[in-house]
Parts: sequence; structure tokens; C-alpha cells
Amino acid sequence: MSGRRVGIQLYPDNPNEPLLEAVRARGGLPVAVTPYRYANDSETGAVQAAIRDMAEGRIDFVAFTASPQVRRLHEVAEACGLGDAFRQGFARTRIAAVGPVVAEAVEAAGGTVAVSPDSTFHMKPLVNAIRRLLTEGDGNGPT
Repeated sequence: MSGRRVGIQLYPDNPNEPLLEAVRARGGLPVAVTPYRYANDSETGAVQAAIRDMAEGRIDFVAFTASPQVRRLHEVAEACGLGDAFRQGFARTRIAAVGPVVAEAVEAAGGTVAVSPDSTFHMKPLVNAIRRLLTEGDGNGPT
């Protein structure tokens, strides 16, 4: 783990410091991922930053667990004059969708789903599908 960034799934209101410390103790850099948390209106700046980061290639991969996440990202982009950045970022970023409803929302917003579970559309199959893609590759360059 030494020197590697490690995504750690956390739930809102549960920072799980022991897990984060365990990753740090092994030389990893923990990166909190909170898939069940939505950015509200007070966090629009963070959503705008994510859109810009996608457009500029600083985000390699994004996972959506619900279609409202996709709609919120698109709505913020349009409302804040970041429509072009959103389209550019959505086109260049690999996207995971938890299931067909979310995949449909991604495609409606102009994205392409790189990975989705074959069945059983919830978090564990999504994470396993992402893991397979990242470890086995997708034929589109290095993972």
C-alpha cells in the first residue's frame, strides 16, 4: 500500500478513523468516498470543482449509485455556466453505474458507462465490477 491512494467507502456521519489510520499506518493515502451522500445547495462550489476537475482530466473514474446524482451534476453545470466543461469531462471520464436506471441517466446526460454490474444492482456488485475493470483492464490503456 506504500505511497498508493486508497479509496475508503465511508457513510455520512461515520468517519471510521480506525480504518483510515490503518491505511495510513501501512503507508497508504486514504481518500474518503461517501457514495450515499449528496451535495446539497450549500456545496455547489464542491460540485463545480468536481466538474472542472473532470473536464481537466484530474478525475479518472466516477461511480454513480443513483440517478439523482447524475441529474444534480448536470443541473449544477448548466446553472453555473459549466455546461461545456461538464460535457467534456463526462466524455473523458470513465463512469460506473450501479444499474440500468443509473446507466440510462448517465447516457441521457451524454456519458458512456464503462462498467456496471451484470445483475444484482447494489453497492457490492458495483464495487466488484469496478475492481475487475481496474485490475483486468478495459483494453483502453493502462489501469
